[in-house]
Amino acid sequence: RHRMNHVNPAPLEEVRQRWMHGFAETAGRQAVALKRHLENQGAHEMTTTETPTSRATSVRVESELRVEAPPARVFTALTAEQHAWYPYNYGGERVRDIVFEPRVGGAVFEDWGDGAGHHYGTVTHYDTPTAVTIRGGLPGGTVLENVFHLEADGDATVVRHSMTAFGDLSDDDLAGIRSHGDMSLFEPQLRAWVEKGKRAR
Repeated sequence: RHRMNHVNPAPLEEVRQRWMHGFAETAGRQAVALKRHLENQGAHEMTTTETPTSRATSVRVESELRVEAPPARVFTALTAEQHAWYPYNYGGERVRDIVFEPRVGGAVFEDWGDGAGHHYGTVTHYDTPTAVTIRGGLPGGTVLENVFHLEADGDATVVRHSMTAFGDLSDDDLAGIRSHGDMSLFEPQLRAWVEKGKRAR
């Protein structure tokens, strides 16, 4: 009338170890991570990757020009009408227009049609007709920022412009920034465009 049952502990121990090993390992890793965090709290580590051939360079080109027109007219020419008078672009004959979205966060880009084009940057400061800032970049991670300040001077407008570039700039990049970024070099084209519009009215 009595039945005796015996338990073999070896298979149960194998099951226990198989199940508990994963939990214990995870808990151990978390405990070590927490310990390291608490011991190094306040210490900040930053890992950087450096290429031996790279060189971070900063260049800033500043210019000032005077146009015989009110600030609102000059502001429009510098932003919405750039394609009509500025002689350089990326797309050449493909450029249908240079789009300027007049708001903070707006895009500035060349429209080549069918969604193609070249992005100049994003408007980060917009205060018509006195100031606008566009921040973009060049291939290779270079940051490029254009800042325009316009001030009325009688019937004319004084435009102060600065272009700042920072990144791994080659000698060709630096030469292009210095020539294309100096707005005073394009004062005749801007004046001719603004005055043409004034004569038409």
